[in-house]
Amino acid sequence: MSEAVRLKGYRGPLLTLNDNFSGDASCSSKKRADSEENLFEGQFKATKIWNGILNRFHDTMPLKRHRRQFKTYEACFTGKEAVDFLLEELPSFISGGREITR
Repeated sequence: MSEAVRLKGYRGPLLTLNDNFSGDASCSSKKRADSEENLFEGQFKATKIWNGILNRFHDTMPLKRHRRQFKTYEACFTGKEAVDFLLEELPSFISGGREITR
């Protein structure tokens, strides 16, 4: 069972069901980081920043088991967890001393 999955708006490598989704940075993310050394320079700066945020979210967002109304959902996250995660990670992408609020 090695079906390839492509996330909408995600331009990274194809994901298979055998990939590690534990939140650890994979080898492909290290290769991608090396190839995009000048991530925030040049044309389409905002797109490069957005893709960097998406890659970081995809590679490091912790997935957990959640229960709601007698159902159990494996390997997922809540909206609150996603917002909290992004509020911690965004200052590393956005410089200039701007405050990021909820």
